[in-house]
Amino acid sequence: MTFLIKSALTLSLPPAIAVLTGLGFTLLVAKRGRQMLSHWLTGIVLTVGYVIGHWVATGTLPLVPHSAEEWLPLLALLAAIFSALDNLPTSPSVARTVWRLLVSIGAVAALLFPSAFLTIVAKIVWTIGLGIALTVLWLAMDALAERQTGALLPFVWSTVAAASSVALFVAHTAAISQLAGVLAAVTGTAFLFGLWQRQWSWAKGAVGVVAMLLFSITVNGTFYAELPFASTIFLWLAAISGWASSVLNGQRLPAWGQVAMQLVITVVFAGIAVGITVHKLGLPTSGY
Repeated sequence: MTFLIKSALTLSLPPAIAVLTGLGFTLLVAKRGRQMLSHWLTGIVLTVGYVIGHWVATGTLPLVPHSAEEWLPLLALLAAIFSALDNLPTSPSVARTVWRLLVSIGAVAALLFPSAFLTIVAKIVWTIGLGIALTVLWLAMDALAERQTGALLPFVWSTVAAASSVALFVAHTAAISQLAGVLAAVTGTAFLFGLWQRQWSWAKGAVGVVAMLLFSITVNGTFYAELPFASTIFLWLAAISGWASSVLNGQRLPAWGQVAMQLVITVVFAGIAVGITVHKLGLPTSGY
């Protein structure tokens, strides 16, 4: 617990300042009528915030990654850059799905191919399967971002990232736990900004960065540490809890009730993910 508190205090401030500053600039761009540019810049801002936090957490930021976790900043930047394609007015939905699939497969390959514990056949199979999974998660999060603005989605993302950090700590990987904490700080800052700008859209930029980082961090924990794959799946489900809320609720509840249900489902799924990890591995008995 002491480790988590110290990590939170040390890692949160630099990325939070960067994100707040960047979102303030992006708000000025939006007020000048450049909405599509502001969508894309929002993703760039979250990427910069994460990169700063990643550098603080690891003490390094290599241009040529040599391990799976070193790929995380570049993968976030890749997602942010390609999100510019979503802002093209003539971009068909099929093309958006295809480029997400190609980027996702490439991202998973970068994460898994350094592994010494998987055969080449296993790497290929896992890369294709997880690439499809990342594409589905990305599209589902994107669709939610088109419907929900303001503070709700960043709150969900920060909750899931915080739960990921706890689960990864239990899974005996302090380093990756810290990186999930960085993501929680970045999305938590976005949540505060969303409280101020209730109509701010996180689609076509930010959501791709968050999807990529959440997915990549949990895959790191599963393949290079002891995070159970079941926990990883529940963390992904928690990130798209808005869809479960829609299925269970329909239009029966008022707006505040729908928000409450979505938050409850998020906490339940994230709690299950942490619970599975604790059940399989037990609580840590030694500090880092």
